Amino acid sequence: MGRGILLTLQAAASPSQRRDTSRIAVLSPVDGKLKTVFDGGYSARYLPSGHLLFMRGGGLFAVRFDLERLEASPPAVSVQADVWTDSVWGEARYDTSSDGTLVYFSGGDYARTVPTWIDLRTGEEQALAVPPGVYSAFDLSPDATQLAIQSLGGAQDQVYVHDFRRGTFTRLTLDGANRCPVWSHDGREVFFGSTRDGELRLFRQPADGSAPASRLLTNEQEALLGPHLRCPGSVTPDGQSLLLYTFGHPVRAGDLWKVPLHGSGDPEAVLATEANEIIPQVSADGKWLAYLLDRAGPSRVVVRPFPEVERREWVVSGPDAYDPRWSPRGDALLFREGWGRLMSVPVGRGEFAPGVARQLIETDLHDAQGSSFALSPDGTRVLVNKPVGVSLRDETPLTLVTGWAIADLRRHIRAQQQHPPRRPVRELVALLDHVRLEAGREHIEVLEGRRDDFLIPPPGQRAQQDGFQLAHPPGCVGKDRSHAGGDQ
Repeated sequence: MGRGILLTLQAAASPSQRRDTSRIAVLSPVDGKLKTVFDGGYSARYLPSGHLLFMRGGGLFAVRFDLERLEASPPAVSVQADVWTDSVWGEARYDTSSDGTLVYFSGGDYARTVPTWIDLRTGEEQALAVPPGVYSAFDLSPDATQLAIQSLGGAQDQVYVHDFRRGTFTRLTLDGANRCPVWSHDGREVFFGSTRDGELRLFRQPADGSAPASRLLTNEQEALLGPHLRCPGSVTPDGQSLLLYTFGHPVRAGDLWKVPLHGSGDPEAVLATEANEIIPQVSADGKWLAYLLDRAGPSRVVVRPFPEVERREWVVSGPDAYDPRWSPRGDALLFREGWGRLMSVPVGRGEFAPGVARQLIETDLHDAQGSSFALSPDGTRVLVNKPVGVSLRDETPLTLVTGWAIADLRRHIRAQQQHPPRRPVRELVALLDHVRLEAGREHIEVLEGRRDDFLIPPPGQRAQQDGFQLAHPPGCVGKDRSHAGGDQ
């Protein structure tokens, strides 16, 4: 019997949705106890050489590991850069065998993106003047002149505002971990969830940063939502209410709520069934509510009358659908199907009458915990988080390394300790994607490294690398990955 099962744990209220902040743990098959063995990595494998391999920052790292005591001995060192991964959803396309074989897809971090406009008529792309980074949920201001976006680039997630007219990219939030930004109806405020008070709570803040953030609800009102995660979804067209969703309930999974934005009214449950209901979007006329529904199966886009949601239900998509968005004119409902197919369903005007869905475009885009696309006011362009240098639609190199072993990592650790980076810290921060704040100081982890430095074949045996060009296999996606309660 093995000593245990390697798991990746990420707390529901983690300071970042990026899996680089996760914990690697061992679950004992004997007594069911869980022991954390390393902080700051995911998707670990044990090597017979006495090391743990794991993903961090778009590359493979190794750390010495005592199998008897189930203890790691940091520091970890980089052993292979540019392994295909998704550092938000925790997917890593590599594996090892007990006889010393490594196999991996090349590519880097699919979660490293740039917000990009795509013309729905021509397919022409235009990246925003925003630095590449790991981004998540975003929302366009009502006049489409600003973008509020969640950045996962630091030790804690933050909300930034990009001004299209001025070409600026400004950090809005300063305290705690912040996520799921949504604009107010008049474009003056941004609503978001934040952990600045310890627990994840709802906040509002002027978009220009002219005043600090303030609580949207009292502690008593927050308690009505339960101890679960909460994420703003959209504001009703009259600007009076914020629709949000909570997730993490052990029975109901995700629920939809309505919170008054003016006055002191309590939150009201819109839908709270045993199914998973998330990402609410109200039509421009305020008559229809679209959301994502998962009843113990593939997610689908569903529409109900609003606010009389119990009156009727329409399922308007097939399986594996996500992120409903109403067209600017209100005559169509758009959603994402699979990894990157953008679909549109005509819904008529006045009474809701859904037609047959058709595909608008297929492109690479990264799935966010909130909405992962937005439409321009004229409906001719779509804004997505476009992965940088990684595509799911292209053939991706598969590398097979036989007869390799990770040897003498202590030599490389000593070398890193004896020859620290000579660049000023601030310059490194500007150059590297992965910056972690530890013990009140800036700690930089350099991800680059040559294969010959770290992959060393056993004595008398030569390592062989065979390159293959294979069609990239489809990965499993879905918002349901992010809405389980507690640690994952």
